[in-house]
Amino acid sequence: MVKISMYKRKDGALLVIYRTANDNLIGEVYANGTEKRGKWDMRSTFTDNDATEYRVRQYFGFNGATPYWRRWDEEETWKTLWWNTRYEVSTRGRVRNKYTNKILATNPTKSHHTPQVWLWSIYFGKTLQYSLAKLVYFTFNEAVSSNSSSVYKRIYHRDGNKMNCKLENLYIK
Repeated sequence: MVKISMYKRKDGALLVIYRTANDNLIGEVYANGTEKRGKWDMRSTFTDNDATEYRVRQYFGFNGATPYWRRWDEEETWKTLWWNTRYEVSTRGRVRNKYTNKILATNPTKSHHTPQVWLWSIYFGKTLQYSLAKLVYFTFNEAVSSNSSSVYKRIYHRDGNKMNCKLENLYIK
């Protein structure tokens, strides 16, 4: 898991903080579009190994800086569809072709505004449209997908955004 935070000062300088997989912070400062101070391993900077974002901001002189941009990239796990081994589904709500590693485009339907994906069906010999939310939910929840009546149930989104098909955002009532 990688966590990236950016802080912007009034003079336009940017501080970029990376939290790496081993929970270490790396700080970089950019001013006028160029790197000013290089990458700093913050664990070696503080003697007590307590590198927090607040202390890193203090160290680089970004005390009053406002958060400018943040991104948290959770780990993405892929799982092959049990009925079509040509495709894999991820926990972040993406579908890719297993052989070409290309991410397939999702298109929202006009009536329900939910993302759909077109997959080649081995059984029918043509492409068919599938709900992305159902693909993600039933691929990773095998106990639910083994029950045939649950396949026809509606998938709900915790945040109300139908375009957000991450696994932690999906549930069945």
